[in-house]
Amino acid sequence: MSFFKNKQVYFFFILLAAIGIGLQIVIYKIAIFGLLLQWMVEKDYKKKLNELKSNHYAVGLMIFYMLYAISFFWSENKGVAIIDIILKTPILFLPLIIVSKPNSLSLKQINYIFASFIFSVLALNFYCLVDSFLTYLNTHNLNEFYYHKLTVNTHTSAQSMFTCFSIVLSVWLLKNRFISNWLSYLVVFVQMIFVLMLSSRMQILIMATIIPSYFIFYYSKNLILGAFYTALIFFLAYLFISLPSSSLNHRYKKTISGTSDPREIIWSSGLDVVKQNWLFGVGSGDAKDLLVDQFSNVVLDESNLNQTVKSNKYKQAFILKYNFHNQYLQTFAAIGIFGLMLLCYLLFSPVLFFIRNKDYLCVLFLFIISVSFLTESMLERQAGVSFFAFFYSLLIRPVIQNTPS
Repeated sequence: MSFFKNKQVYFFFILLAAIGIGLQIVIYKIAIFGLLLQWMVEKDYKKKLNELKSNHYAVGLMIFYMLYAISFFWSENKGVAIIDIILKTPILFLPLIIVSKPNSLSLKQINYIFASFIFSVLALNFYCLVDSFLTYLNTHNLNEFYYHKLTVNTHTSAQSMFTCFSIVLSVWLLKNRFISNWLSYLVVFVQMIFVLMLSSRMQILIMATIIPSYFIFYYSKNLILGAFYTALIFFLAYLFISLPSSSLNHRYKKTISGTSDPREIIWSSGLDVVKQNWLFGVGSGDAKDLLVDQFSNVVLDESNLNQTVKSNKYKQAFILKYNFHNQYLQTFAAIGIFGLMLLCYLLFSPVLFFIRNKDYLCVLFLFIISVSFLTESMLERQAGVSFFAFFYSLLIRPVIQNTPS
C-alpha cells in the first residue's frame, strides 16, 4: 500500500482522469477510484478535512450532491433516483480528494494535466471526423460532418463545451510558455473549426465571445493582430452558417423562424413542474417523469390540435422524452429553491475573487459552464458531471477563506 502514498501516483491518476474525461472513455472512472483509494490509504484525515473545510466552494459542491442524494426519499421513482445519485458521485468525491490536498500538484504538473485534456479532446474530435468520413463514403451526404452526426457516443453540446474549454487552455498554456506559439495557434484554429462543425449554437456564441476577448487581451500590445484574429473568427463562423449544405445553416434558419427549437415549450412545462414543490423539489427521480407528463397532457388536450407548430413541438418533446434543457431549471425542479441558490452561488460567487486575482482561466471556465447550463442540462449526463466536477475542483483548489461576499 506504500505505492499509493507516492505523490507521483496521485499525479498519474489526475492525469488519467483528464485524459479519460477528454476522450469520454471509462478510464476516468478507474482514475477516480484510484484517487479515492489513495486518499484513504494516505490517512492523515484530520489535516485533509481541515483543508477541505477552509474552502467553502468545495464544501458547497459536496452539499449540492447531498441535496440530490436526500431527494431520493421523496422521489417516487426510486430506480431513476438511484441512477442519478450514482451518476453524480464525481461531484462528491472529486472535491473531497482534490481540494483536501491543495499543494499536491506543481504548476508544471497542472500544465501537463491541461495539455493532456486538450489533446484528448482533439483526438476525440478527429476520431469523430474519421468516423463521419467513413459514413460519408457510403451516403455522400455532407451533413455527416455536422452536428450530432459528427459525434460518437457523446452529446453534441458537451463535446462542443469540451472543445471551447480546450481552446481557452491552449492560450493559457501559451501564456505560461508551456507550448509553442505555432502549436497553440494550430490547436485554437482546428478546435474552432470543430466547434463550428458540431453546430451547437450556444457553444458557437461562447466561442465568439471568449476567443476575441482572449486574443485582444493576449495581443494588447498589438491590437491590429488581435483585431485580425477576431475578424477571422467571425468570418469563419459566417462562412459556415452561409454554406447551403451546412447543418448549421439549416439550424440557424430554423432558429430565426422559431419553427424548430422546442426549448420554449420545455421551459414553460418545466416551470409547471417547479410549481408542484418549489421549496424542496419533486426529487431527482421524478423531475423528468413529471416534465414528460406535462408534455403528454398538452398532446392529449384536443384544444391544442389546431396550433400546428406548437403542438408538433409538444409531440416531439413527448416522444423523445426531453429533459429540461436548462440545468438551473432542472435543479430547481429536482431539489428546490435551496439547490438552485447553491448552484448559483457555486458558479457566480467565485468570479469576483478570480477577477481580483487576475485568474482569467477560472473566470472563463465559470463563464463557459454557467452559459452552457442555460440551454442544456449538463449535469444529467456523465460527460457534463465529470467535466464540471473535475475542473471545478481543480481550479478552485487555491481558493481559501478570504473570498468576496
